[in-house]
Amino acid sequence: RYALERDVARYANGNIGVIFADVNGLKFINDSKGHGAGDKLILKFVQLVKDRFLDCKVYRRGGDEFIIIANDIKLRHFLQRARAFHKELWRGHDEEEFPIARRIHIQAES
Repeated sequence: RYALERDVARYANGNIGVIFADVNGLKFINDSKGHGAGDKLILKFVQLVKDRFLDCKVYRRGGDEFIIIANDIKLRHFLQRARAFHKELWRGHDEEEFPIARRIHIQAES
């Protein structure tokens, strides 16, 4: 959270894309399977983000809330990547798993 506050001035100029995402079911998993399982879910989500958005900054706002910021990116390119990422999250990654993040909010400005 502090890193986002520190870095926000850096994003004042140029084209930026922002994705707000929260991880599904973290409280349920923590309560039913333990915090170790919740930590694994968060790490899985973060790894997906890192794999898809290597050139972006990722910030954790709270327990299950993340912000991904792409700086100096073409709008069309950012939207394509964000939509593909959202579809991937909806698919889930094994048969017993529900989607990792149902809601993401995509915002881009030029």
